Amino acid sequence: MRDLIKPILTLCLFLRAFSADAQDLKITTKLETSVPSQTSFVVGEPIRLIVEIDHPPGSVALVPEALPLPSAIAERTEERKHVRTALDTLERDSYVIQLLAFETGTFTIPSFEISFSSTVAKTKPLELQINSDLTEQEQMIASSTLAQAIAELEKMAAPNPSALDILVDDYTPIYVLGGLILLAFLFFLTRWFIQKYKTRRIAEELSAPPPPPRPAHLIALERLEHLRTSEFLAQKNFKSYFVELSEIIRSYLGQRYGFDSVELTVLELLGVLRGLRTPGLDLGHLEKILNEADFVKFAKYTPTDVEAHTAINSAFELVERTAKKEEELDVSVQ
Repeated sequence: MRDLIKPILTLCLFLRAFSADAQDLKITTKLETSVPSQTSFVVGEPIRLIVEIDHPPGSVALVPEALPLPSAIAERTEERKHVRTALDTLERDSYVIQLLAFETGTFTIPSFEISFSSTVAKTKPLELQINSDLTEQEQMIASSTLAQAIAELEKMAAPNPSALDILVDDYTPIYVLGGLILLAFLFFLTRWFIQKYKTRRIAEELSAPPPPPRPAHLIALERLEHLRTSEFLAQKNFKSYFVELSEIIRSYLGQRYGFDSVELTVLELLGVLRGLRTPGLDLGHLEKILNEADFVKFAKYTPTDVEAHTAINSAFELVERTAKKEEELDVSVQ
């Protein structure tokens, strides 16, 4: 009983340290033009939506990946930026979101949720007026459908050339018939090869026992080595790098301890592992790796090369420390 009390108290302290009241979040949103000399929002010109969240230290305030925007406004998701700033007693997560408007008029950006640990708060709606930089005459011509304008355009167009009849032999029916015969021949030939291949595979499967499943740690180590030598780091594609790293670790833990781990959150995954016998597994070390990966995936945090190499080295160490021993593998195969 005493052995259970200490982990429970530790979990309670952890959840309390990372919980926050929505009143502790100070959210500021504003709209700016991307051109300093421009005083209004124009169709086709980037619009910057700036979101600043001041909060207690210890976690990252997250903005939804897809914002509830009007149909006439879209986000350039590849241009979204996130910056973390340390204040006196708080931390500030700043997001710069680039928008593009496709129509003129007055639009409202609805409120959207800000997630901070277990707290959810909402921004205030923002109203903006979208104008066009076309002159009055250009705008009138661009939107005109008058018959007079169409007549003037027809006068400017060149006259249609007179039709010239050219008679040639039409071999289309012969080509179609030949194509159908060829397709039928290929169809039956393909079916014959597929049936022969299936028959041979069934005979081989019945005659030979299936190979034993590969140990989970060998699969994980191979995937980690492939990730280490991939082009993600050279191309500074940290998001894809950490997404793959998180998926390798989660898949390995699920195969190693026998549960579906890929779709679980970090807290859910840790909760399952605490209820299992996991010799050699440092849950604090695991939590640090997965939280760092989530910061990169969802908060668009940009790590350094050193942090990226440290993360994959930690993953190698985790797999090697928790890998099944040879005697365990022999028992599972039998």
